Amino acid sequence: MSSKNYPLNNIDSIEQFEALFNFATIGIVVTDNCGKIINFNKYAETQFGYTKEEMLGEVVDKLLPRNTQDRHVKYREQYYQHPEPRIMGHGRDLFAQTKAGETFPVEVSLSYYTINGQTYVIAFVIDITVRKAQEAIVTGQTKELERVTAEIKSMNYELEQKVEDRTKMLREALSELEKSKEELSAALEKERELNELKSRFVTVASHEFRTPLSTILSSAYLLDKYNEGKADQKISKHIHRIQGAVDGMKNILEDFLSLGKMEEGLVQKNIEQVPAHT
Repeated sequence: MSSKNYPLNNIDSIEQFEALFNFATIGIVVTDNCGKIINFNKYAETQFGYTKEEMLGEVVDKLLPRNTQDRHVKYREQYYQHPEPRIMGHGRDLFAQTKAGETFPVEVSLSYYTINGQTYVIAFVIDITVRKAQEAIVTGQTKELERVTAEIKSMNYELEQKVEDRTKMLREALSELEKSKEELSAALEKERELNELKSRFVTVASHEFRTPLSTILSSAYLLDKYNEGKADQKISKHIHRIQGAVDGMKNILEDFLSLGKMEEGLVQKNIEQVPAHT
């Protein structure tokens, strides 16, 4: 249905405006060019705790926290000089104050109109307490997430450092082990060479000692034969001493050779129990 079918007279228009003004779901405050309140809707009464009658004729600064009222006078005068529809406090948090002295965050939009050369300002006030509480929760969760993320990064860094340190220690240990292995191999090789040298020495010593001992023993045997006809006891005594000394040397040499063979593993040991003689 169009307005052509239902024409409105001035009284109806005023009543509709009053209904729109009083039953709006945001606070509406109208001031004159001196900043004095000339209208105050019902939602604003709920927001601020003042009745319309209490606020008519009061300066709008009364609705602000005391610590911001002086600054607001300057901002208000500047706006009256160059009025335009805009949102207040861009990039800043705005607060209003109730009759009980409690502050709450608000979002304020300004507009204006002119009648008979007089400028009037309309302030649309929205209570954003719930929104700010939700933003605070989100901010807190974001900070907590950042804190947890930082802790995880720190733990990962510490873990990486520990892994790097342990890897370095393991590499050093492996290097030392390899070095010890090489030193042990060199020591074993040297011991093997010494054993071979000892074996060659034993073999050469066996041959070199056996030959002169055999010669001495043969010569002593011949001397003993030559002495049989003469029966010289002194000569026989010395010959027997030579033979005994040679046999002793041969026994020592055999023991020395047997010990070398045992160390080389060429002789198997056979341990037996022998009864002790009393």
